[in-house]
Amino acid sequence: MANASHEMRTPLTTMSGLLEGLAYDVFPEEEKSRAYALMQKETQRLIRLVEENLDYEKLRANKIVLRKQKIDAYKMISDLSNQLASKAAHEETTIAVLGDQQATVFGDQDRLTQVLFNLINNAIQFTQKGQIKVSVDRQHNATIFKVADTGIGMTAEQVDNVFERYYKADPSRMSTKGESGIGMAIVKQIITLHDGDIAIDSTPKVGTTITVTIPDQQTAN
Repeated sequence: MANASHEMRTPLTTMSGLLEGLAYDVFPEEEKSRAYALMQKETQRLIRLVEENLDYEKLRANKIVLRKQKIDAYKMISDLSNQLASKAAHEETTIAVLGDQQATVFGDQDRLTQVLFNLINNAIQFTQKGQIKVSVDRQHNATIFKVADTGIGMTAEQVDNVFERYYKADPSRMSTKGESGIGMAIVKQIITLHDGDIAIDSTPKVGTTITVTIPDQQTAN
């Protein structure tokens, strides 16, 4: 609750100040539309934070029923990469899709999409004027996804803590992106519910490679 309160304090403080300014009519007319837009943005940020917290708690308590099936894994990463290509281009970064075009994965499509979206999106946030490689392959009755970037990288300490809820490897950069710090904790829970594994290999100022392994044989969920 202390961590959640801390994350909510900033948008609430911003909204409170804007509402007070509007109530006392201290904003010039041309500034009012910007104030309303900022309040809307901060409201969405709060909604996202609450929804992510509820999602995390349901996953942690195993109250989510996964609808597992065989999925076209290559199409999944291709679609996500295309979806995020414009965002990467804004950072002057390219996304390459590699691997086995026939690869499939057994799992919940919505949840695995959530995992991969989060990983690719994170790679974009921390990579400027670089390259991101998203790949999928089959190995030992499992599907292996990799998201590799040439971004800012992480220290060993940051890697050790990255799955902790509210942990932000680069708080200054994350705050400007409006992120909650819950995404990687959710990623870890979803992979655990697929009896899978996630590994991070990262070097500061060199880049990060995240490997997700999803086995074919899983305990029922």
